Formats: sequence, C-alpha cells, structure tokens
Amino acid sequence: MPVFFGNMASTLPLVKSGRLRALGVTGAKRSPALPHAPAIGETLPGYEVYEWNAIFVPAGTPPAVLAKLSEAVPKALQSTDVKERISSLGGEIPGYGPAEADRFMRAQAKLWGQVVKDAHIEVD
Repeated sequence: MPVFFGNMASTLPLVKSGRLRALGVTGAKRSPALPHAPAIGETLPGYEVYEWNAIFVPAGTPPAVLAKLSEAVPKALQSTDVKERISSLGGEIPGYGPAEADRFMRAQAKLWGQVVKDAHIEVD
C-alpha cells in the first residue's frame, strides 16, 4: 500500500530559524508547516508539484501480506509519534488508500513523462 507525505525537512529548520525566507510552497494550497508562505498555485492556477514517498512491495506479494500492510501502515501513520515526526519535517499524510494512491502515481507518471518528453530530457 503506497503512503504519501510531502517533505521539506532540509529547508524547514532554516526557515523557522529565520536564516532562510520561504517565498512559497509548490503545492496547490498552503502548507500547515509554513502557513505564511503562499502556495504557487495561488498565483499560477493549476500549478501543483509535490514531493511524495511510497511503500512498495514486489509483484506477486501474497494477498494476506498486502491486507496486513494495508491495515498496519495507515494505523502506524496515525500514531501520535509518527504524525508529530512527519509534521515536524513539514510533511503531511493525506490518507490515501491503495486505489487513490494508484491513481495518484499513474497521474504523476503521465505528468512527468510528458515533462521529460516536452523538454527533450535524455539519460546519458
């Protein structure tokens, strides 16, 4: 079951200490971690870029294992310790289930595949 959260861990401490000024966040809406920083999507409608993370398992993983993970991972993500840790890093847990996560990842692959194609990006 994929699990997602945004991550600004490397810059958030610098912003909070005043050593760096946040001009904006790349999502469609403001981040709870930096509510004073506008979302670029507020100025440029439709702009929405997120860093995300996922948990993957090998193809052919037994259904019983998938069911156990689908139950355990969201439960762990809702624990106070994990929520506080992710929040302290500027992350969010949107609470996607497997079907929503699959749609999200397919949409991201399509979006970024088109960006690579349009920009003529090649691997050396």
